[in-house]
Amino acid sequence: MNEIILAGCTPTPLPNYLKALGIFRLVAEQKDPGVKARWRGERFALITRLSPEELARFFLDEYRPTPILSPWNGRAGYLEGDDTDESTPPTLEDPDAIGVVALQPDQTEASKRRGCELLETFRNSSAAE
Repeated sequence: MNEIILAGCTPTPLPNYLKALGIFRLVAEQKDPGVKARWRGERFALITRLSPEELARFFLDEYRPTPILSPWNGRAGYLEGDDTDESTPPTLEDPDAIGVVALQPDQTEASKRRGCELLETFRNSSAAE
């Protein structure tokens, strides 16, 4: 198991804390169900079978965004028609059935450079521990 320190995920301010929880949830749901997390001082640490490079590759190449729905609207935001329509809505088990489009990373040179910078950040943060 690798412990990967995410220096940009701190307990304060609140957005950084929520970012840490989001990263943890995505890794657990989509890549490593056995992932664990903890705070090491003021920084968030993932304990995972993934290497820092594999974690970065997951977010750059494999990550699939969570579908965004608005259940407070009539048809929950994913079906056309009247609110009283008796059709059965699709489930979230098959995101393609509700028209969710997976965001594909832009493969420009700038995004490739950003990916390399991200990998280097992971390497440096893990080596510092």
